[in-house]
Amino acid sequence: MLTPEQIDDVVARVIGGDREAYRSLVETFEPRIRAVVAAIGPDRHFVQDLCQETFITAYLKLTRYKLGTNFGAWLSQIARNLARQEIRRRIREVKRVEDYCEGLKLQAAEANAAREHTHENVLSAALRECIKKLPEKHAKLVQSIYFQNAPPATVAEEFGRTLNWLRVMLHRIRKQLLVCIERTAET
Repeated sequence: MLTPEQIDDVVARVIGGDREAYRSLVETFEPRIRAVVAAIGPDRHFVQDLCQETFITAYLKLTRYKLGTNFGAWLSQIARNLARQEIRRRIREVKRVEDYCEGLKLQAAEANAAREHTHENVLSAALRECIKKLPEKHAKLVQSIYFQNAPPATVAEEFGRTLNWLRVMLHRIRKQLLVCIERTAET
């Protein structure tokens, strides 16, 4: 372990151009910096990366260190600042990914809605065509019940028939329409 005077001597040598002297600072302070970063960081890769970044940043800013002050505290503050910056960056990245995924979900939902709408349009067009092909009496029944929402009893009375007759006729007409729609939709 280096004394404060030895640390200042090593710092002065590094500032003077002796890059190899920096290795002794790294070896001395690496356990402390790992502990500082580990207290903030989520995993060992985070700790390893931030330790390296701390020593690189400290090396580049070494001329800002005031000789005679606490080098370990100065280095620890660099580590804390870098760790906080990295965590904020990761949070922003997670938010961007979440926003991107939401955008994809929205696009997929819009595409599905468009496909469903197109499918509904095809079916609606097929239904209209098939209703035109029905005998006039059957088409009038469908129009009255399904498009004008006329009460079934009133429609049966207009045709001079019973409610039971109306139910049977509508069932037969729906079957005809289904076959016609399926044929029309296939083409």
